[in-house]
Amino acid sequence: MPKTTIAYFDPLGVFAEIKDELKSKLPLVNLHWNPPSRPLRSIPSLDVELVEESAVTQAAPKHQMLGISSSPYLKLMFVKCEDSETYKSSIRAMIREWLNNNVGSIRDPTEWLIIHYVPSGGKISSGNRFKSSAFDKIRADFNSGSKKDRCIQIRREYSSELEYMEVWSEAMTRIKEAVLEAFGRRVDLYEEEVNKIEAKKNVLGWNFGTFFVMKEGLARSFENISLYEDALVLYDELETAFTTTTNLKTVSYFVSSIGFDYKDAPPLSLLEVEADSQWRHQIMSNEISLFDFHSYLFARQARLLLQIAANSSTPSIAALRIGELYLRLRTFLTEMQGLLQENRKNRFMVAEWTYNVVNEFLHETSWVKDGLSQQVSEGRGELILLSRKALETLAYPRGWKIEGVLAEISLDDDGDDGDGEEKVYTPSSDEITKFIESSQVFYERYRELTIAASAQFELADRIRTVNRLSAQLALLDYQLGNYEKAYAQLENIPSLYSRQGWDLITASLLSVHVQCLVKLGKNDSILLQALELICHYKYLSPTEIETLATFIQEYSNTVPASMPIDRIFRTSVVPYVNEPSLGKYSVTVEVRGLIESEFQFDDATLTLHNIHHEAEKLVLRAKSPKISGKGKVLIECTSNKFVRGQFQVNSLVLSRNKLSLVKNFDEDPIIIEFFALPSSLWAKVRISDSCKLPGRELVVELHPPTETDEKIESCKVSLTSLTPGMKLADKNTNTPEVSVQAGVEVTTSEVSTIPFSFFAESDLQKIKTRATVSFTTSKGVFQHVFVDEVDIALAIDVTVHDFFRLSKLFSKFLIVCKKSEPVRIWSTKLNGSQDFKITETVDENDSVAFPGGAVSRVYSIAPTDSAKSSSESLELCINHCYVKDECAAVVWDELERRLQEHDLSRYTNLVRTLAASFQYDTYSYALKGRFRILPSSAKAVPKTSIFDYVAPDDRANILALLTQLVEEEFTEKPLATSKQLIIPVPLPDVYVVHQVEMTLPEADHFVIGDTISAKIKITTKETWATKGLDYDLPSSYVYEVVSSENWAFSGKRRNTFNCNEDNEFGVSLVPLRTGKIPLPKIDIYAAGRQSQPKMEIDYRNAGETALVVPEFGRLTINF
Repeated sequence: MPKTTIAYFDPLGVFAEIKDELKSKLPLVNLHWNPPSRPLRSIPSLDVELVEESAVTQAAPKHQMLGISSSPYLKLMFVKCEDSETYKSSIRAMIREWLNNNVGSIRDPTEWLIIHYVPSGGKISSGNRFKSSAFDKIRADFNSGSKKDRCIQIRREYSSELEYMEVWSEAMTRIKEAVLEAFGRRVDLYEEEVNKIEAKKNVLGWNFGTFFVMKEGLARSFENISLYEDALVLYDELETAFTTTTNLKTVSYFVSSIGFDYKDAPPLSLLEVEADSQWRHQIMSNEISLFDFHSYLFARQARLLLQIAANSSTPSIAALRIGELYLRLRTFLTEMQGLLQENRKNRFMVAEWTYNVVNEFLHETSWVKDGLSQQVSEGRGELILLSRKALETLAYPRGWKIEGVLAEISLDDDGDDGDGEEKVYTPSSDEITKFIESSQVFYERYRELTIAASAQFELADRIRTVNRLSAQLALLDYQLGNYEKAYAQLENIPSLYSRQGWDLITASLLSVHVQCLVKLGKNDSILLQALELICHYKYLSPTEIETLATFIQEYSNTVPASMPIDRIFRTSVVPYVNEPSLGKYSVTVEVRGLIESEFQFDDATLTLHNIHHEAEKLVLRAKSPKISGKGKVLIECTSNKFVRGQFQVNSLVLSRNKLSLVKNFDEDPIIIEFFALPSSLWAKVRISDSCKLPGRELVVELHPPTETDEKIESCKVSLTSLTPGMKLADKNTNTPEVSVQAGVEVTTSEVSTIPFSFFAESDLQKIKTRATVSFTTSKGVFQHVFVDEVDIALAIDVTVHDFFRLSKLFSKFLIVCKKSEPVRIWSTKLNGSQDFKITETVDENDSVAFPGGAVSRVYSIAPTDSAKSSSESLELCINHCYVKDECAAVVWDELERRLQEHDLSRYTNLVRTLAASFQYDTYSYALKGRFRILPSSAKAVPKTSIFDYVAPDDRANILALLTQLVEEEFTEKPLATSKQLIIPVPLPDVYVVHQVEMTLPEADHFVIGDTISAKIKITTKETWATKGLDYDLPSSYVYEVVSSENWAFSGKRRNTFNCNEDNEFGVSLVPLRTGKIPLPKIDIYAAGRQSQPKMEIDYRNAGETALVVPEFGRLTINF
């Protein structure tokens, strides 16, 4: 590397006396350059080369152009003289001549200093204050007109060590300042010249070479002063400038040719190029080739990076710069190889040059330890691979090549060897010749380089590259017949490439792996690898595919294996349910092969789960499916189990022995509605048409199959509660939640009904049940499951009011709606018994109970002569239905008829779920006898999800039927839809009935304040007491006229009377107010008892009033 040059002129032999002292102070340390326009630069150490002036002058003539010349930064002149006379006579003239000839004639800015040496015994000063010393004379003559002190005095002897250190410290400081001064001036001068040249780059005839040399001179100035980073920046700018001007096609005349025209051998070194000054002269004169220019420029950049790394403060920082160097070197070699190949240069010579350059840089940077930086490890690995590729190229003419999909290939190689290129190239390098002298040596060297590169990439954490190199080693072993080693290395590598999407490489490696397994006889592993390989059928030949298909089927019984179906088949599930035979439901799966081979499987299994209850599964199977080539195959998967509801397809499995091909549908869910076909056996759970409180009953409605000759040999129905708070059977029995009815007879013509008693908590409005129908035919055992939601809420509420008379009881029943839906009351009946006679007081006609209103029924109840008990209960039977149920029945009858007419009856039960959601104008029907489906329901028809489960050919027809239906008006009357509610009506527990009547004198009115004589008549009977029982009834009672603000009393208000006698008492009343005044109330209670018997009072005057007027002739006015 160039050093900072300091020239000295020593005509008097001074340098020999101070040489040792001066060199001991070198190199210069702690220099600080702080120009106005740049940040501070610190130079820890600066190597200096001392050159005697005579040696410089005797050298070859220097190029005087800036950037080419290499003049010193500092010139020193050593002189000595002991007196002024000697100085005046000879020394002064000698100094002036030196300044004129050796300093003033240099174009590059250069500083100079005069060092006056005082030998032993010499005089330091004149000793006379009025007489100057020789050194003073020198300073006076050569410092005049200058602000700088260019004169330094060094003595042989010093009075103390301190004085010695001070003198030399000052001398070295002056030298450092002079060097930095000259450097700063050169930088300014070069920058000024560079800017001038660059400003003319658009002028015709602009010379890039001149610009390059000038700017390189600036870069070398930084380099000479050890500012390598700044020098590297300038070289990078030169590279950018060259690239820019090349793209603009303005430097075509700069280079003389492409270059690389070597006759025998390429250069062994790239770094030595930068030390040869001829390259700069060729650049200046536009005589350099393009290859040589790139080589020179990169060599300069590389040398600077090496210097920066060598002078780094820590090994880690040095490693980072070496990593950068490696990256630049790879880019440079790639570009040069492309340039030379494009220009048809001898590719074997290019390979040898590449090999030499890589080895040179690996050698130059070998001092950097492995593992310090990922960039270094990665760079070394890449360079080793470049070296390996070069070696492969050189071995190729000898027939030694690496086979396989991962073999290195040249994208620029068109198969032509180029002009003058020999088929067998003889390298000039003994090292290369040794490595390609035989196939064994070449393959071993290839392996060594691959292992070395892999080690570097492993340090760099380039796992993918390590895997690629391992795969290459495996392919090499396979090529050389080392099948065991190749098998071991390829065990995991193909899967790594598969995950990265390199399918062609994966297929090739797997193919080699399978071949290794076959050659080694590892049958247990062939199946798994063959499955993996056949997935890459696009990269396999038909013969290879057929062989793999044979392997898969032949070895399917060796080990358990699984693979996604979609790797070699395309599958789709047809989302519609079929019933190929009684009790057997099926779903069709379409399978289309992606390869031409034929596959025979043991069975196909389709698994589904209930979307509302994932634990419930449906499994459908097909036996011995066969898939032939790329044609479409329909596989009908069937099951003897049917569950009504919506199911999502989970998976499809094609199995053969221990092999399973699986497809999961989680990412692309398919929903299938399983609905019963009306021609099959199906069931429905509903509330019983007759409800006798407090008991409740559900009915499983079992519809027989209608289009089959199969006979159901046995049938069992079980019902399960799915609602908390609801139990089957009576509430007082500890029965399980499942109630079973065995031995159900199923006919072919009638709907069977199987009752199930249940108990539900009072707040439950709806319950969910699961009816399971298990039946047997000659073709097997079947199980069908039907889940229903049942509305168990009563439609009506009934209240009763009782009115007792001596011989009969009047009961008034009020019937009201429990919901916001009107209810039609078809009929009511109060059932009597042998002890009571029931008479209805009004005619029975159907009527409608609207929300907020009530329907009343009144019955007269009289005990018969033979009545023995009054404690028994009667039964009130009410036949009723929701008005909306009437509407629904009308609509459904019409819809079912139209479905049959259009041959769409198979969708009856599916459409039924939609019809159940319709809302109707029930008030219009209840009042006028006609109704329509509400618009909200009509608008929802096209958006309903049921069409997703209807075959495409039938969707339009069903939609048309429904659209037409929802727009019509209906006036028909439905068939019987009545439900019966039976309510127990217990008679009141009454032992005694008192009939009380108060009679007043016959008069139109009474005068206020006048006494009125009234009579109280009381009749008592024990008609309602159960005969034959001793109730310990009292024999006498007390009546009492209740005080009132309307009446005053005269006489007895309270009196005792006997039971079972007609009693009459008198009482005087005085009206206290005018108007229609209610008659006073009379209470009766048993005399002398704390506990009163159960009795009722029939007060005949209830609601009667007396007209009281003021006294005639008197009028009172209140103010």
